[in-house]
Order: sequence, then C-alpha cells, then structure tokens
Amino acid sequence: MDGPGFDAFSMQQLPIGAGLSGWVAENARPIVNGNPTVEPNYLSQTCLLSANSSALSIPLFNSSGAVFGVLSLYATANGAFSKDHLQTLQAIESRFSLALQNALRSGIPQADSTAHCTLESAAAL
Repeated sequence: MDGPGFDAFSMQQLPIGAGLSGWVAENARPIVNGNPTVEPNYLSQTCLLSANSSALSIPLFNSSGAVFGVLSLYATANGAFSKDHLQTLQAIESRFSLALQNALRSGIPQADSTAHCTLESAAAL
C-alpha cells in the first residue's frame, strides 16, 4: 500500500513497551484514539500527524494466545476511531493474524507483508 501517510513512519523496529504499538504488545490490550506522535518511529518532520490525530491499535495473537505483533491504524482527525471500528478489527483479528503468520513463514518479504500500514511483528518488537 501507499499513500500520503506512508512517509510519516520509519520502518525501524519498535521495542515492546515503547509508544502505542509497544504498549499494546506489552499489555495485550487495544488502544482507541491514542496519540500517534508518541510512536518511536513517527517522523515528526513530515508534519502529517499531530497530537490531535488518532490511532487504533490492536494486539495480534498467535494460535497459542501469545501476542506476536500489533496492527496500528492512524488518522489525521481527532477521535477518528469508534468502538465499532475496534469491534470490527477484533472480529477479524484471528483470521488476519493467521494469514499474516502464514505469509511471514512462507518468506514473503517483510515490506510486502506489512503493507506499509505500520504493522509491527513481535520479531521486530
């Protein structure tokens, strides 16, 4: 994927506990409408997001129930995500996680499997 927000984040690895995505990975809990500028890989010089922007992050679980990654979505609008958005992502999480794990195991290059949507796998966390 591509788009105007593609350059807002670097592809650097995020430590567990750092920023929104790291917190979600560490606590295995979602965040709705968090501040995306606290992500360690946010490139502030792009000015694409602000403290009033929104993030929706959910943990991704493997088949044994352990967090192996985080899916984070970002929007420029304040309060852009609702509980309905969260419920929709949570409803598809298990199938999405399985598909992602299969893609990662089959050797699809990471840049392609992450689709540039700031998806951090546990190996990168």
